[in-house]
Amino acid sequence: MGFLNDIGVTKKPEAGAKQKMDQTDVAIAEQLKELGTLVYTQYKDRLAGAAEYDGLVGAIDALYVQRKEHYDEWLKIQGLMECAHCNEKITYGSVFCNFCGNRVDNQIKKEEPANNEAPVVEEVVEPKVCATCGAELTVSEGFCPQCGSQIK
Repeated sequence: MGFLNDIGVTKKPEAGAKQKMDQTDVAIAEQLKELGTLVYTQYKDRLAGAAEYDGLVGAIDALYVQRKEHYDEWLKIQGLMECAHCNEKITYGSVFCNFCGNRVDNQIKKEEPANNEAPVVEEVVEPKVCATCGAELTVSEGFCPQCGSQIK
């Protein structure tokens, strides 16, 4: 990639997070394959002992946690986060979800971005203002991301 860097073409920050997600997906698939093979082999013998599966299940669970962390990092780089209540993608740093109205600011880890830059947030095309708190809203919002009031 030296040539591309020399001419000013650089990798987007989200590409690194996406690559980590893809690598974790491969690791999950490998563990699931191994678990499936083991379950199949044991099922033929009427599942002799469940303790044999504990290590694989624990490894798969850990990989899912790792993948979620990579996914959250990838969203954050794009200026987004996922609401834990309705799983919709919302603007990073919102206090309330603009889809379900639940409070989400407790989901945000208090840390500086890795590159010491603020996440890039997409510009609002048609600004609208919350009648309760005056926060600027996007067209698709059903609830104010700052105060949680339903938008009429």
